[in-house]
Amino acid sequence: MSEVVKAVGQVIGTISSVAAVVFGPTPLGFAFAANAALMGALTSSGERTPPVAGSVTEVIHEVNAPAPYVMGEGLVAGVERWRCAYGATLDGVPNPYLALQHDYCVGGPVESITPYVDQAPITSWYSGYLTTNSQLGACPESAALLPTGWGGYPAKDSTSKLSGKAAIMWNMKFDRDGKRFASGLPALAAYGQWVKVYDPRLDSTRPGGDGPHRVGVESTYTYSDCPALHAGTYAYGRFQNGHKVMGVGLVDDAIFWDVVAAWANVCEANGWTIFGRVTEPGDRWDNLKEICLAGGGRPALTAAGLSFLYWAPKVSLDTITEADLADDDMAVTPMTAWRDRLNTLIPKYRSPDHKWEMVAAAKEQISTFVTEDGGERSTEWPFNLVKNAGQAAQLGVYKIWETREIQPIEISVGPRLRKYRPGECLWLDLPNLGLDIKAVIMKRSFDPARMVTRLTLMSETDAKHPYALGRTGSPPPTPALGQTAEDRDKLSAAAQAPSGYVRNLISSSSTNPASGILTAMDAGTTATINITGHSRVYSDQTVTVAGGTINGLDFATTYYVFYDDALREGGSVVYGYTTDVAASGNSDANPGRHAVGSIITPADGAASTTGGGVYDAGAIIAGVNWQDYL
Repeated sequence: MSEVVKAVGQVIGTISSVAAVVFGPTPLGFAFAANAALMGALTSSGERTPPVAGSVTEVIHEVNAPAPYVMGEGLVAGVERWRCAYGATLDGVPNPYLALQHDYCVGGPVESITPYVDQAPITSWYSGYLTTNSQLGACPESAALLPTGWGGYPAKDSTSKLSGKAAIMWNMKFDRDGKRFASGLPALAAYGQWVKVYDPRLDSTRPGGDGPHRVGVESTYTYSDCPALHAGTYAYGRFQNGHKVMGVGLVDDAIFWDVVAAWANVCEANGWTIFGRVTEPGDRWDNLKEICLAGGGRPALTAAGLSFLYWAPKVSLDTITEADLADDDMAVTPMTAWRDRLNTLIPKYRSPDHKWEMVAAAKEQISTFVTEDGGERSTEWPFNLVKNAGQAAQLGVYKIWETREIQPIEISVGPRLRKYRPGECLWLDLPNLGLDIKAVIMKRSFDPARMVTRLTLMSETDAKHPYALGRTGSPPPTPALGQTAEDRDKLSAAAQAPSGYVRNLISSSSTNPASGILTAMDAGTTATINITGHSRVYSDQTVTVAGGTINGLDFATTYYVFYDDALREGGSVVYGYTTDVAASGNSDANPGRHAVGSIITPADGAASTTGGGVYDAGAIIAGVNWQDYL
């Protein structure tokens, strides 16, 4: 296919250079000449199983990387276009800041874009160490995409605008304490509702349309995740400043927009959506087929223009009888070859519950067909732009049925039937061929000299539609959640220092103030200890520790209060208590334990007491009672 497309591209390029056929408005005759060349060549290749698309969550690092085009709603990683370390020396670290420009989608402005770290929104863990600056990709953009948070960025200025591309400028500060980014840079991505589309149903200049949409006027486009609308929009192409930036590039009159509108209604009724990414340079025809497949369709090319075939219940528009046949050869394949028939299909789809990777859903099987074939005949089929298991299952069942239909049926008919086009349904009342069935036109060609239309059809079984649309799909088990970037950073930071060294820092630390941190009071039937917020002073740093409360304690009892903080971060800690002094201190069993002090709760009805505070936590290890320091 790629060689065919390449050759056709050269033909169209030649025509375009003369009449600008594909890339802008032209006389209709020139448009059809170019499109006929494209369509005639592309229809020469049959359908094949599409390759499984790669990961959309890995950042693309390539020289002259392709341009990404993202449809629907979901998460994708970007293409890294710029990386720059910069800034004056900070805490002895030269170039402490790292700016990364990631492009996510051309054809903007997109509907929305949100920075994600490790496939989740950015948490407070990165506060003060990570900033982002996002743009939707307006054309033109009103401002340059520059790093935020820290100044001194040398590579770009206010004139360095990036129009038409949804992008994020990530900016990171080196953590001198070795905590943030200790495990390396986290997985950077963006969650969004991506490109907008042209909807012929919202165009009041078209029959049946009502609204402001105008083909080629991208400011009128709106967001949608409907596969049919994305197929039509990609076939027309995305244009910015008069240049095509993505898509096939067919002219308006060469696309059957009425078919796109009808197909869009079917997709929406079925709940079929699209999500995923295609890239260019690449095979635009394969891209278009992938987009169509998400909506149960395929492109249908004729010399008159581009139409679309799609799975949906159909009504016969006319009947072909023996009187309509021309004196040409006819061919009917009564049954698909055994090697080409399927009775089982394993649909693969891009699962949000599996980190947006392609996964296999449960197999879809039609038992009647298994019996007919004498055993299971199966294949995997990737629906690369589908993110729902139920939708993938429905499309998979349609694929099975398609291999069971009578096809191809090749006949030639007279001029009465020349108006019908691919995707439309006719009844075949042809007893000499053994046919009394509904059939869908798959291909059509017309000989004007003889006024003969050559039709290639496939039988249409009404029962397949409720059967396929009743499938709900069974996704694979959801994997257990892995570590977050914050979890990995903390583990890596802890691993960078020997445990004995960290224990010594903790056991020799003190509180500020050194006493009076704990207050115990009569709370009615039990006693309560209140812990006042304070500072923890280590030999290498000081952190702030939030206060807390411990309820439900006995009266007139000595309690030892502590908390665990192996990374010495402070903040909101979880306080514990014990009546065993040894259990409250730093030890081999509890290497991250911080003693806060001891206090004796009041007797029932007695006044409040105070206590707590540590100026040498290591005293516990030596067996010295804290009461000596109160």
